[in-house]
Amino acid sequence: MLIIHETEKEGFNNVNYATMMRQLGRIRFVDRRDPLFRAFLDDLGTQVEVRGLRWLQVQHVAKNMHTIAKMNLRNHHTSSILFSQVEKHAERLVKEGNPQAIANTVWACATLGVESPKLFSQVEKHAEWLVREGNPQDVANTVWACAKLGVASLKLFSQVEKHAEQLVKEGTPQAIANTVWACATLGVESPNLFSQVEKHAERLAKEGDPQNIANTVWACATLGVESPNLFSQVEKHAERLAKEGSAQAIANTVWAFATLGVESPKLFSQVEKHAERLVKEGSTQAIANTVWACATLGVESPALFTLMEAKMEKLLQNSNAQDFCNICYALAISDFEKKTHIKLLVAMWNRAVQMNVSSSSKESLHQLAQVEALTKADRIYLVEPPSELHLRMVNIVETDNTASCSHAQISGMFTKLGFIHENEVPPLGEWAMG
Repeated sequence: MLIIHETEKEGFNNVNYATMMRQLGRIRFVDRRDPLFRAFLDDLGTQVEVRGLRWLQVQHVAKNMHTIAKMNLRNHHTSSILFSQVEKHAERLVKEGNPQAIANTVWACATLGVESPKLFSQVEKHAEWLVREGNPQDVANTVWACAKLGVASLKLFSQVEKHAEQLVKEGTPQAIANTVWACATLGVESPNLFSQVEKHAERLAKEGDPQNIANTVWACATLGVESPNLFSQVEKHAERLAKEGSAQAIANTVWAFATLGVESPKLFSQVEKHAERLVKEGSTQAIANTVWACATLGVESPALFTLMEAKMEKLLQNSNAQDFCNICYALAISDFEKKTHIKLLVAMWNRAVQMNVSSSSKESLHQLAQVEALTKADRIYLVEPPSELHLRMVNIVETDNTASCSHAQISGMFTKLGFIHENEVPPLGEWAMG
């Protein structure tokens, strides 16, 4: 193809360029250093610069943008020309384009991290038409792009909520997952949409791949949406999800279960079964979230924790502050009584208390305070946190004394020690007065 362009480029028109870009985007590997490939891109950029975006036509603009994003060509001069032209002519592109072309264009912007305020403003302006006329995949790609770039598009998401029944009924598990992921990422509550997800849970869990399912339950947990049918179906398919899913997908799934307090014995037994792969292939964040989920639900996972300790250097080198806190918390909760992973706990704690105090989240501070209290009660003496950090830990406990958040873990500890730990006494206002 590139040779054809080199010899026949004088006769190339907009359709020829669009066709070549589309075909190049379908090839698994293209050597971007190839002089012929670079010459083709340079020529395309020159044509657009000289003749303008109208010469390329709306549908061809979208196809070219989509291919540029798939091939990760953001830094190429031609990409800069196309993105600047799209922003300049955003009103016409949205007005004349169809929902698929617009979805592909904003998807390209989001994939390459290119902000395009005029383009997204036009998408918002035409939101009603885009959602009404677009298919579920077009809508999913559009809202995904908004969420990826942090563009709050209230009108667009209100239209998604309005057409939720159709979008879920006709959408693929991937399209639905991307749509709810976008809602959760931007903090957009969408009760009708999630109600439809719950209604179609059996199909979504059966037909969706592990990443689709992980994104869907993650969205539920992030927005605090209880979805018993969906989570039940995920538990039903736990063996397949754990076997086929990436370490990140599995981590996001168990994180969702733990965040909503949903027990899932089959899923967590599969996590333990695949522990070696999860620790070997998973990022430090995935590992940290997985052990946090186990600890939060009081699930024993000895193989997972032992393998994690064997990868201590990896964790120490690559973890961020939240990872350190999650792992410390998980070890303090799960290793209570046995004390088999003290070395790892000490190492994680030492790194955790060195983190930047100003960037410490409320969750991290609460976890560190709980770890300190549990280890002291267990006569494990860790290094004292710096004074400023310790003061913030104390303040967060005094101002946010949420005992119930760790009730499952604490109950498990008492059970291990041979005590029967009843449910917490409800607040006085909940007692029936006779």
